[in-house]
Amino acid sequence: MKLVKHLIVLIFILGCAKEKIPVPEIAQLLAPENNDNCTTAQVIDETQSQVNFQWATALHTDTYILFVENKNTGQQNSYSTTFLTKSIRLSRAATYAWWVVTESEASEMSSKSAVWTFYLEGSAAANSLPYPALLISPEDDAVVFAGSVNLQWNGRHPEGAPLQYEIYVGNQPNNLIKKAGPQSGNSYSFDVSASSTYYWKIKTIDPEGDFADSAVYSFHTQ
Repeated sequence: MKLVKHLIVLIFILGCAKEKIPVPEIAQLLAPENNDNCTTAQVIDETQSQVNFQWATALHTDTYILFVENKNTGQQNSYSTTFLTKSIRLSRAATYAWWVVTESEASEMSSKSAVWTFYLEGSAAANSLPYPALLISPEDDAVVFAGSVNLQWNGRHPEGAPLQYEIYVGNQPNNLIKKAGPQSGNSYSFDVSASSTYYWKIKTIDPEGDFADSAVYSFHTQ
């Protein structure tokens, strides 16, 4: 008799248990590729191009929210869609970051994808200038340990000219001081203090003296 009672209680508990609601899966980004020059964009005019963003299917997802940030101006826009692609007009000759947030009507939780960056080429006249460097590490708004930090970036010239880089660092985004360079390497290490915020950018210089500034990234130290 006791066994029957225990079984009834167990069945009641299991029957009342709430079904676990799955969290939306993280979207895997496809295009534009990370740290790339977006040469596949469709040119609209001298100032704008049409960029096609693509990502893979994420399970347990009803809505995809695409975020695009102009790293030169800081302007950020978001676009909601149920599809796996979104085409957007963007200003040319600028560096962009983009990511996708997945949401579900069945869950209060959402998931954020990785953050990718790309450079959108400018007009033909501007293409004789070096491209702004794409900053790789530390990622924007990253948290790092105090001590030595290694800055890394990618640079490219449309005509394949050799490039030199100057590294600018500061504790205020509008007051960056030249830390090193010109140098040909794509990385630079220096010591940072704990509990501080640092801002950095890279100036890319070609043999003709033409240059382009990257976006300004920040990182925080523990």
